[in-house]
Amino acid sequence: MSRKGYIGLETELRQRKIFREDEEVDRSFLWRKAREDKSGNITNTETAEVAEKIDDLLDKKKRGEFISSGSNDVLTTALGSQEPYGRVRGVGGFVKPQVYFKTPRKKRELVSKALAENFKEQAEETKILKAEVEKLKALLARFMPETSDRVSERVASNKSSHMAVQILEDDVEVFECDNSFNQVLYYIWYIKFVS
Repeated sequence: MSRKGYIGLETELRQRKIFREDEEVDRSFLWRKAREDKSGNITNTETAEVAEKIDDLLDKKKRGEFISSGSNDVLTTALGSQEPYGRVRGVGGFVKPQVYFKTPRKKRELVSKALAENFKEQAEETKILKAEVEKLKALLARFMPETSDRVSERVASNKSSHMAVQILEDDVEVFECDNSFNQVLYYIWYIKFVS
């Protein structure tokens, strides 16, 4: 292609009447033509294999067997790799993917001050609740040291909160502890599984 680039190649193909003026040229065709020598042959074997895939996919596209969507078109499929960020292969320099593939730009999402404040409040509440859980674990260990390890192991080994509640209820019934111990177990369950 020397200095003419993909735009010059496309213009040359239109002047040679290979494409009509109003016809859109597929970028995979331009990519393939850019790798041909003056006699129309591709000397590199790997490039020749990709060119065969391009020809096959272009035929399938004409028959309606291959449907391209966005950047997943003939060239991307033939090359077997996604489009690099910030440029488009087979089109020329300075063409952005958003412009060529007509994809909307991602808009920045602004977070309202109220939402940010709410997030900070939730983070502070989480810290407070974690501290309370640690205090309750210490209180539980003080009341019944041998039981607290077994209860926490059982709670950690179960996946569903329903099973954990059942285990905690079973432990409360088996040990028949005083009311303060039952409150400690309830608070641990509530903090771990409800909030």
